[in-house]
Amino acid sequence: MKDAVRMYKNEVHEFIQNELNKTASEKMDTIEISNEVMVLIEGAIMLSQIQKNTWPLIAAKKACIKILKD
Repeated sequence: MKDAVRMYKNEVHEFIQNELNKTASEKMDTIEISNEVMVLIEGAIMLSQIQKNTWPLIAAKKACIKILKD
C-alpha cells in the first residue's frame, strides 16, 4: 500500500512540474516551485482532515497563487 501511495504522490508531483514547464518563464525554477506546491497540497489535505474544515485548502490555494505570480 505504501508503495502505491508513494507512486501516486510522485505522479502528482511530476504532473505539477510538467504543467509548470508548459507555461514557465525562463527565470522560473519549476523543480523548486513544484516542490513548494506539493508541500502545500499535502499539508493542506492533512490539516483539513485534522480540522474537519476547508480553510487549509483555501489557504493553500491562495499561497500557490502567490508563488506562481512571482
